[in-house]
Amino acid sequence: MRFAGDEFSLSGLPPGQVSVKVREGAHGAGSAELTLTAGETADVTVSLAEKLPVALTMLDANTRRPIAWARIAAAGVEGERADAAGNAVVYFEAGEHQLSIEADGYTALALAVAAGQPAQAELQPVKPLAAGGVGISWTGDRSRCVVGRPLDGGPAALAGIRTNDIIYAVNGISVQGSASAAELIRGPVGKPVTLLVRRDGAAMSFTLVRVELSALQKPSPP
Repeated sequence: MRFAGDEFSLSGLPPGQVSVKVREGAHGAGSAELTLTAGETADVTVSLAEKLPVALTMLDANTRRPIAWARIAAAGVEGERADAAGNAVVYFEAGEHQLSIEADGYTALALAVAAGQPAQAELQPVKPLAAGGVGISWTGDRSRCVVGRPLDGGPAALAGIRTNDIIYAVNGISVQGSASAAELIRGPVGKPVTLLVRRDGAAMSFTLVRVELSALQKPSPP
């Protein structure tokens, strides 16, 4: 509830212990407890402790550029965001406090701050996952998805994919030529991809985990 001045009243409270918490704007807060009996009216005194500002600056840890609209969370702090220049001010009671700061494209940061002292939050950009594959070379006919030779030691070779296998779908998507198949097969290292293969008229399915292709050997000569 909101009230003006230094008095307020509540009705309909059940008998027993009652906890009262009061906040004055963003700069003061306090609490008190009292025990009520049925029909009793009681006075309660709540001492408000002054809250001190913490001026925050959100920066990219690599470029030192400000990070706009970062989200700030802590006990008693909800819905706070940095502005377009990467700055924010939050208020705390005296002492140290833990903040959690998040921003799109960055790793979340836990930051200890002291009330009344400015602080910088340096967030690390999330590293994009490297593009990988399964180690397949294609025949010269690009209009078809015919395996030329699997790369030695690659996921395709280790799973048993062979020369002249025909790949007709990748992750459930039908493919016509090797260019479209290769585009669908490429993806984040460590993530799976499922290939539907036709070999001598028989349909087969292979689920492979993508790897960095630079680590694979080139196909062995026939």
